[in-house]
Amino acid sequence: MEVGDAHDGYRLSIQSLTVGGTAWADETTCDVVNGRVQFSVNHTAKFVAALTATSAPKPVATTLSSASGQRGATIAVTGKGFGARRGISTAEFGATICTKYVSSTATRIQVKVPAKAALGKLKVTLRTKAGMSAAKSFRVKR
Repeated sequence: MEVGDAHDGYRLSIQSLTVGGTAWADETTCDVVNGRVQFSVNHTAKFVAALTATSAPKPVATTLSSASGQRGATIAVTGKGFGARRGISTAEFGATICTKYVSSTATRIQVKVPAKAALGKLKVTLRTKAGMSAAKSFRVKR
């Protein structure tokens, strides 16, 4: 992680003020060790570290690994903005929210087609706090 990077909807900034200084300086590097942000500043009297909320973009679903499948089949959705960990997004097969995830990353989610998904052609979408992806067509077969 670098200072200024956005992660899970937040941006890190660090500023320092040297002894006798009149202007805050933007720090440019830090490390994340065991979940803690660490940074060094030289000859500093004061420093400020802040996390500010950023507006996350809506998820984008670009492809499905298959255009059809039976209930219980594993389907991969590829795209971006799904969230860095499971629980940030939900996959929806028509009106049915998927509850069985095989794996989840920010760019690829593998799910099982819900047992209660309607048969026939329906839309698959991904939803995050930022909104819903455009739908991809999928046919649930018997």
